[in-house]
Amino acid sequence: MRFLTFLKILLVAALAASGASLTAAPALSSPGGGTASGLSMSNSVRFAAATSASTVSPNTRTVFATAYHRNGQAMTGNVQLQYRKTAGWKTLKTLPLDNGRARLVRVPKSTSDYRWRYVPTGATTRTFSVAVRPATSQSPSTRFAAAVSSSSVFPGTKTTFATAYHRSGKAMTGNVQLQYKSGSTWKTLKTLPLVDGRAKFVRVPKTTSTYRWRSTSTGATTKSFQVTVKPHITLSTTASSVTKGGSVTLKGKYTRGGKVVTSGTVTLQYLSGSTWKNIRTVSVSQGTASTSVKPSSTTTYRMVASDANSSSVKVSVTGASVTYWVDSSVGLNARSGPGTSYSSLGMFANGTQLTHDPAKVQTGGGYTWRQVTGKIGGKTVTAWVADSYLTTVKPTPPPPATVPASFTLTGSGFGHGVGMSQFGAYQMAREGKNATQILQHYYTGNTVKNFVSSKQYINVQLIGPGFNNQTATTRTVSFKNGAAGTWRLVDKSGNILTGFSKRPTSQSVRLEVSGTNVKATLLDSSGKATTTTATASHIYVRWSGTSRFLSTGPASVATVQGSISSSRSGNYRHGQLIVTTSSKTLNIVNNLKFQTEYLYGIAEMPSGWGYNGGQAALQAQAITARTYAQNRLNSALNGTCNCHIVDTTQHQFFTGWDKENEGTAAYYGKKWKAAVDATRSSATTGLALFNGSTLSGSYYYSASGGRTANSEDVWESQVSYLRSVNDPYSLKAPGNSNASWTDTVTQKTLKNIFTSLDDVKTVTVSATYSSGQVKSLTAISSTGQKQTLTAKADTWRSRLGTKAAWITKITAN
Repeated sequence: MRFLTFLKILLVAALAASGASLTAAPALSSPGGGTASGLSMSNSVRFAAATSASTVSPNTRTVFATAYHRNGQAMTGNVQLQYRKTAGWKTLKTLPLDNGRARLVRVPKSTSDYRWRYVPTGATTRTFSVAVRPATSQSPSTRFAAAVSSSSVFPGTKTTFATAYHRSGKAMTGNVQLQYKSGSTWKTLKTLPLVDGRAKFVRVPKTTSTYRWRSTSTGATTKSFQVTVKPHITLSTTASSVTKGGSVTLKGKYTRGGKVVTSGTVTLQYLSGSTWKNIRTVSVSQGTASTSVKPSSTTTYRMVASDANSSSVKVSVTGASVTYWVDSSVGLNARSGPGTSYSSLGMFANGTQLTHDPAKVQTGGGYTWRQVTGKIGGKTVTAWVADSYLTTVKPTPPPPATVPASFTLTGSGFGHGVGMSQFGAYQMAREGKNATQILQHYYTGNTVKNFVSSKQYINVQLIGPGFNNQTATTRTVSFKNGAAGTWRLVDKSGNILTGFSKRPTSQSVRLEVSGTNVKATLLDSSGKATTTTATASHIYVRWSGTSRFLSTGPASVATVQGSISSSRSGNYRHGQLIVTTSSKTLNIVNNLKFQTEYLYGIAEMPSGWGYNGGQAALQAQAITARTYAQNRLNSALNGTCNCHIVDTTQHQFFTGWDKENEGTAAYYGKKWKAAVDATRSSATTGLALFNGSTLSGSYYYSASGGRTANSEDVWESQVSYLRSVNDPYSLKAPGNSNASWTDTVTQKTLKNIFTSLDDVKTVTVSATYSSGQVKSLTAISSTGQKQTLTAKADTWRSRLGTKAAWITKITAN
């Protein structure tokens, strides 16, 4: 119940707008708990259709959705998604309505007309079309453009690939992919987030290739473009200066289109005045042409081929040279001549090794100027420098730049931050607020009033497929209450299974998958299997002291092996167990009275708060739990799980008898049970949360960082009653260990987030939402590069792996 399915809210808003196209795929169940509502309907019938896009690119997933209500009530039964085939209609898929809704995700292959058809009556929605257009086509209101810093580069040259994506003048969000063409297919080189509608990527193209940008959310692409890697010869020398009589090796790296030239020849030339003259032909082997020269004087060389020339390199010939190192923390200015009036050729960094010919010395302006040769930014430069900043003693190199292995995050709160803060509700209750006042504080504009349910029973899945619940092919059900209690097994028609009419609670039963049926084996008091077995498609487990079997008999408790977790079995005092198979696994549900037996087992808030002034908070929790479960009951029974709801936090955490009987002699459980009873008036009527005349979505979490969040700041869509409100109560509530916390995030995690940086040296919170949750983080690398990213608050919570997104400080460790 702790995470919002924001796309579901988007579906509701879209359907309320008379069938307007969806902007994102709808979700019909809430992974974080609660059901978004607000579907606008007439007093009679509303059968509407929606799609995530009316125009899509080829191979783009598209969501088709429908909602069918009559007189404000969700319809049940099956619907068919149909498409027009010549003059008739063909059925694409038949689906069950869930809470009056259904959806299908598919990839349209061609432009078609569609409609939804209700199978029981033949009613249909209006016809709508989905057009499949070329992926590169764009509407006049859309601008998705690509740019490259240079379309023709030399090997080893950094190239900037950029894109800008806007629609109707507004910057698009989401991720884009830089892709390159490999044969007839496109492959993704890099995925980047759009920031203010723009993205860029710097890389060194290795070969001539065709590129394009693609949006992951819309499937649209830019026009393709080519970056050509020119033929090129890179010439290097083993030494830029030699003493007379010495030799150096010149080495040329020859590439064409980014690939090495495996064989051929180049010509070595030297510069004579302003004319290049040939020296010799040099063979190329695996892209390398290498030759030795012994210049008698300072000489400039290059290598040439039919389609490429190298840059020139100069080899200076001197007498016995002297080695210096730069001794200046700010670097040493390299000038084109001896004196400050000459232009600067750059700065020799502190510690740079320089070679000097003692014959090249001049004085002027109070300095002695020496001509030296060294590297600036990887390039060998010969220049004049003031010798005041030279040393003949090699300096100790500075330690390499270090980056933190991890960072400490300081924050507050626990959970997504939308709706009711449970610790906040506890403190409000302690300050004298009642349940209605608590709920109206956290759910802006909502009201609390009675809801009369048309359904008295609810099916709760304990074990089975779907909803991330546990799966198993065999489970044991045992019983508590000694030999006084009894139990039995019956089939779907109510017939008692042979051998299982009235067994003592000292015995147990093993249930296992047998084809599409369930096989029951009686276990004796020592847990050993007996020869008593039975098989049926549906097996109902009933025990004494319940409304299903010997209601006035000894009260017993059924224990289902591993129903709470793989290592924790659940205990169930009420109802009956219905055991079936689904997807070749066991499926076990607890069939219970909704208003009492089910709600008594909800374990979402500490019962002990009722003894410390927090009874109103327990009542507020009972109302939100009832509201959520009622929304689930309003949907048709899910065929996969044979259930309305599951017992995990995927919906609401249900522990059955363990919650109701919590503490010695149910000391704590009595408080929770009293809170449930205080919020109901009959077996079918209880208080619920309303947005106008419609059941509300009841989202809650543990504790805020001092202020709750707007729904659109945490997830996606804006919901009228999920507004940011002041919440000092969370921070003041006793027992809130999350009023302040620290957590650790690793360098690797941050590097995976800030992908344009080589490392992360510092990271700061550069922007927050109105709730105080993180909106933007700015990271700086050890080389001074900066990257700022903006995301939804719950996205940051997930990326950083923290309890919440109320983060105030990030400190390097």
